[in-house]
Amino acid sequence: RAGTPQHPSDLAGHECLLYHYSPSGDEVRFQGSQGDIDVRLHGGLRANNGHVLNAAALAGQGIVMQPDFLAEPHLAAGRLVRILPQYTLAEIGIFAVYTSRSHLAPKVRSFIDYLIECMAKPAPG
Repeated sequence: RAGTPQHPSDLAGHECLLYHYSPSGDEVRFQGSQGDIDVRLHGGLRANNGHVLNAAALAGQGIVMQPDFLAEPHLAAGRLVRILPQYTLAEIGIFAVYTSRSHLAPKVRSFIDYLIECMAKPAPG
């Protein structure tokens, strides 16, 4: 084992669990007090599903970068450990696509409001 990464560049020596269709490919930009750090990640497992990547991380197959809503239950239970907490990743957008604002069904509006509320919650820890 390569030990716990202390700096984003340390991830180059670790097996990472990657999203197959990541818009940035294998390169990730970390933001820290010393500025931005770009790191190319390496890993044998790629998936387009966060639950699959979580299962692999829980089985000790590598390091996964997940949205808070997917990682938090495992972090809170001690099954996963947050690494590099002094760095953040660039935020990605989430979009609600619907046909027309003028004819928006109340249940669609409620769902959009729910998404906004959930995504606005600050990350724990």
